[in-house]
Amino acid sequence: MMNTDIIDNKEKHQYELHVGKYMARIRYNKNDSGEIQLTHTEVPAALQGQGIAGALAKGALTIIRQEGLAVIPICPFIIKYMEKNPEWKDIAKKDV
Repeated sequence: MMNTDIIDNKEKHQYELHVGKYMARIRYNKNDSGEIQLTHTEVPAALQGQGIAGALAKGALTIIRQEGLAVIPICPFIIKYMEKNPEWKDIAKKDV
């Protein structure tokens, strides 16, 4: 079973999902206005095609919602994910 625990690595400014010896991540920038830019999603080749990016996006967005932040999606994957999953539109800073 895949570990779906998302880690907010504040020091590296990224959400992480560890699967065995691999790590998928979403890089971010937070500002003092309660906004977070999701800038880049990265999944190692060995994990691609397994739903890792989607699980990571869902987990990161859940954390963001819990923290009361507004998302500014910059990463093309995150934009597409939020378009396909409208339940996240309420935390989007711009239309997706």
